[in-house]
Amino acid sequence: MALVRAALASGQPFADALGQIEGRPGVSVPAGLTDAAGSGVPTLAQLRDSFPDAAHAAIRASIMASAGDGVLARSRAFLEAQVASRSLTPQTGMSPDAVLSRVEDRLRRDDLAGALAEAGNLPSEATAAMGGWLDAAKLRLGAEQGLAALEAAHPATTN
Repeated sequence: MALVRAALASGQPFADALGQIEGRPGVSVPAGLTDAAGSGVPTLAQLRDSFPDAAHAAIRASIMASAGDGVLARSRAFLEAQVASRSLTPQTGMSPDAVLSRVEDRLRRDDLAGALAEAGNLPSEATAAMGGWLDAAKLRLGAEQGLAALEAAHPATTN
């Protein structure tokens, strides 16, 4: 378990270490761990570092999606999307910018579950634009939760 825990912390694959655990009688490995074992998961630092680009993509997609019909409206939305900024402190409200500001705040506090729950409030176009980041975050969260469940179910195998 220590090897799996270390691999999760460093973002390294852990299929070999997980294989040793799976070989023990009565041990059932949660899907969140097996899903991530071969590739590893991004570290929280990597998720924090890649978040700004994903958030900007989400904001740009939301701006474009909310543009009206017509060449002028689409052109204005395109220009607005090119210079769009985002809030860096938590904001109230349900606009994509406000939601993303709270997602990032949760990330800063190492609350990945809270960040993903908050991201669930994003409109579909924003979710699609940052789908790669969301998938990576969900993979990490699933692995973390899987390890916690495995350690709780088999405390004698944690060392």
